[in-house]
Formats: sequence, C-alpha cells, structure tokens
Amino acid sequence: MLFIRLEPSIRLAVMISVLLTWLFLDSMLVRSRPVLQFCDTRVNYTNGSNYQTNLRQLLSPLPARGSNTGFYQGTAGSGFDRVFGLVQCSGDVSADVCRSCINRTSTEITRICANQREAALRYDECLLHYADWRFFSQLNMEKLSFRNPQNVSADPVPFGKKDMVNSDCLRCLQNFVTQIPDCCNGSQGAQVLGLSCNLRYEIHPFYQISQRTLPPANNSRRKGNNLSSKIVPIIAAIIGVILVLVAGIFIWILKRKQALRIKADAIDGEEIRKAEVLLYDLGTLRSATGNFSDENKLGQGGFGPVYKGKLSNGQEVAVKMLSRSSGQGIQELKNEVILLAKLQHVNLVRLLGCCLDEQEKMLVYEYVPNSSLDKFLFDDTKRLQLDWERRFRIICGIARGLLYLHRDSRLRIIHRDLKAGNILLDTDMNPKISDFGLAKLFGSEATHNNTSRIAGTYGYMAPEYAKNGVFSTKSDVFSFGVLVLEIVMGRKNSSFSESEDSTNLLSYAWNHWNKGTMTEMIDTSMHYYHPSEALRCIQIGLLCVQDDSSLRPFMSDVVFMLDGRSVGIPAPSKPAFFVAQNAEKEDGSLDDSVFRIGDSDKNSIRQPVNDSVNEMSITEFYPR
Repeated sequence: MLFIRLEPSIRLAVMISVLLTWLFLDSMLVRSRPVLQFCDTRVNYTNGSNYQTNLRQLLSPLPARGSNTGFYQGTAGSGFDRVFGLVQCSGDVSADVCRSCINRTSTEITRICANQREAALRYDECLLHYADWRFFSQLNMEKLSFRNPQNVSADPVPFGKKDMVNSDCLRCLQNFVTQIPDCCNGSQGAQVLGLSCNLRYEIHPFYQISQRTLPPANNSRRKGNNLSSKIVPIIAAIIGVILVLVAGIFIWILKRKQALRIKADAIDGEEIRKAEVLLYDLGTLRSATGNFSDENKLGQGGFGPVYKGKLSNGQEVAVKMLSRSSGQGIQELKNEVILLAKLQHVNLVRLLGCCLDEQEKMLVYEYVPNSSLDKFLFDDTKRLQLDWERRFRIICGIARGLLYLHRDSRLRIIHRDLKAGNILLDTDMNPKISDFGLAKLFGSEATHNNTSRIAGTYGYMAPEYAKNGVFSTKSDVFSFGVLVLEIVMGRKNSSFSESEDSTNLLSYAWNHWNKGTMTEMIDTSMHYYHPSEALRCIQIGLLCVQDDSSLRPFMSDVVFMLDGRSVGIPAPSKPAFFVAQNAEKEDGSLDDSVFRIGDSDKNSIRQPVNDSVNEMSITEFYPR
C-alpha cells in the first residue's frame, strides 16, 4: 500500500474534490436506484446451486431479447430448480434505452436480492421479475405510490375521472386508481407502481415523445418545472467542470512533487553508484529475508528495521531498511554507503552493498551473529558470558577501529554516535563498530568542525559537542571513555542514583578514583580479572572523558597505553559534566557551568547561560 504525505493546501484541495465528487455521485446514484423492489426472503437458493445456474442462463439474453419488442418472458431449467422470468419496458422508451435498463436491472437484481428465489425490480424505464413458479398472467397487487407535492386548483374532481374495462390489466389499474384518494388526493400528479401494472398521471406530458407534439404550457407552475429541468443539468455540468479542474490541479501538483523527488533520488542514487558498491535488486533481498518476515527481523533502530537474510550462495547478511517514517533519510544512507565503501578494517562492520529499487533504500551488511554489545553487557544473564579476557579484547578492538577511522584510513572520519548499541559482536565476540549514518568526513588538515544539528546519544556526547555543536576526533575519544567505563563496571551510564553518592557513571568513577577504591567499581559478575589491566582501563577511561578536550589522549595514545607499552599513564583531571552533591554558588544559586549527563529525558542536558561556540578553541594537530 502506498502512502503519500501531502501539503496542507493539497490536502484541502483533495478534501474539496472528494466532497464534491461524493455529492455528485450521490445525486447520480439516487437517479439510478430502482423505484420499486421486491425480494421474497421466504425461500433462498445457495451459491453454486442448479437454481443459480438456471437464473444466470435466464438473465443473460434478456437485454437483447427484451429490447426488440419491449417485452419478453421465458424460462430456464426444469423441475424444482426451473426459473421463470419476465421483462417489460415502458412503451415510450427507445430500444437502446430499453436494452440499457434491462441490462442494468439484470445485474442489480442479483445484488439487491441476493440468493432470493423470487425477486422483482422496477425502474422508470423497465421492469424485471423472476421466480421459481409460473407467475405469467397472474395478477399481482404489490404496489408503491408517489405523490406530486404540488396541489391542483380548488376543483379536484376532473383528476378523479377514469375509464376502466373489466380485464386483469384493467382490474390492476382499477385497483390502483382506488388507492389514489388515500395517498395522493388533491395532487397535480401521482405514480402507483406495481409488478403487473403501473399508473401515473400529471398535468403535463411526462412520457418520452418529440417536443414538437407537446402542448403549450398553460400555467406558471409548468414553466417553473421546465426551468428546474434546465437548471439541474447546468448545475451538474458546473460541478463536473469544477471536479475536473480540482482533480487536474491536484494531479499536476502531485506529479510535480513526484518528479522533483525522483530527480533528487536519481542524483543521490548516482552518487551511491559512484561509490562502487554492489547493487542488489529488491527481488533478491525479498527472497533472502523471506519477504522481510517478522521471523527474520533482528531489531528496529532510528534508521529503520533490520532483517537477517541468506543469499542464494549461502552467505548470511543483515539488511537495514530505510523507514519512510524515520527522522533519517537518503542523506544518512548515502553517507553510510560512501564512507563504508572506502573502509576495510577487522573492527568495522563490512558493507556488502545496497538496494535502490522501487523507491526502496536498503543497506546490506555482513551478518554479525551475536547482536550488539549492550544486549550482553546490560543483561544480568548474558553478562556472565563476558569474562575479563573478552571485555579487554572488546575494548582494544574498539580502540583500534577508532584509530583506523581517525588516522589510518584514506579518510578522516568522526563517528559521532559511538555507544554500546553500535558495537556488534561476531561469533568469537570480536567487536565491530557499526552505524555510520551520523559520521562526518574531515579533510586531511581539518582539526574540528561545528554543526547546528546535535545528533547522537546523550550520555556519550562530549561537552563541547552537546553545548556548542563543536566536534572533532576528541568527541569520539570522549564517547570511547564512557564506553570503557561501562564495560569495566558492567553498568549503563544512566543507571546511577543519588543513593550511591553519585549522579552518573562519571561522577561515580571520579569519586572512587579520588578515594583510591577503584577496585570497587569493577563488575562483580566476573569471577576473575587481571587487576593491572582493569585499573589501567579505568584510568584510560577517565583520561578520555576529561572536560578539557585538549587534555584527552588521541586514539593512537590510547592504543599504545592499552598495549601496556606506556611507561607511565598521566593522572586524569575532573571529568566533563561532573556534578558534586552541592553544586551551588556562594549565593546559593545553582552554578550554570554544571551539567548532568544521561541518555534519556530523565537525565537531559541543561544548557548554560550565554553559551557561545567562540568560547572553546580546539588546536590539536593530527599526525598523518
């Protein structure tokens, strides 16, 4: 199903068009409804029965046979399932009008009187009646009366005089005539419609004959009727023109927007193709993922759903689909394709290709079976699988992946959204950095940049980025420091409460550093850990989250320190966003330079007064 988001002006035009169309069609439907219908609900037939087959055989030739003379009766079948049918057109209609009326009636009768063994429909131009008994020449007094709302002059007697003879037809008419005083006495005209006959009278000709034979109108009411008959078609024509114009404008606007969107997609698609990645067709990915079935759904992110798939050659893949309702779009997808197509590292998730078929945008990655780090680290049961050896290997792998992005690849890339949820684990629990939709590409000489769009996850954001939009490789270093402390402690950065004498993970770690009780921070679910490696990781993590970005180490320094080749590791200074229990000024007001850290609305960042991008200057240099 296709859903289109329309501008307010277009929605208004569509609503007006739909309303006018509904009014117009409603008036047309009123004209096409039968003036009399009879459905005998006492006896029914079933679908697929002999009676239904015989009924279809009877109704099929009726339009052709009945239109020749204006009257036809016939039967179909035999025995209990025999069907008798009759059609009759008004004597004043042409053969074409008769045929059209019978054709419409033979279709409508099986819909209006579905599965009824006897039914009849009468329109102004024709009558159709069928039954499972021989009703031919049988008098039927079922009737329906209509009254002309305009009354006659003071003398109604002339309208009651009728000349009748004694026959079934005339008996029917005579019976109808006797009903007129009860329903329509004093009216200028009336109709009594039945299955055996119908009666109508007016003070002006109403049957379809040449206008040259009509007598001249002799009263003002007749002129009013003629005027109404002329005005109604004019109004209908005007409504039709309006509908055509509104529909035309709407279609033009829709096609214009579609053309612009297709042009934009074509430009974006061409850039993606120039990245020299493998292009998959939609059919291949549908087949690989079981038509994107729920059973193969791996998860749902801000970009869209991710599905597990298996290609025809047996290779397992992960297919990330761009959701049309997501806040991200083709720019993020294009960004990720262009970046990952040029990156190859054991600690980065590998992009296999993408799909741009039928307005669908998808990325195809190598399948990483153990999901993401957060699914293990913050789960009480799965965390037991992360012994110290695996945790240390994960920390070192992430560090080497970041070093590749910042220094060793052909490009200088800032990830901007490094967190546990974006670290995938392969079969051997080796880490792979993923989700490059928010990554930024730097020139070889650039050291920092800024943006008005703050994107990422609170709790992992560097202070200069969260406050002023300034980001650099040191922004990723800060996120890495938070991640290292989470891995060592086995706790999420937003899981701390005031009862622990800390407001967040960083203040908790800083308090233990000052007290010299860092071993109390280490995850107790690990039965064994290497003390020197664990304490070294805590110290490196605190160095990475320092408030002053110039004091944070480069990832090359981090990798060197993790390898144990560093003679001495410097002591860290106070972390960014560190909040003391009584962070107040001397006058008792809250210090506006103090921030809180968190990754939810509960722990949202509070902006300082008079913040400015110019207050911070980053002057570090990047060796190449």
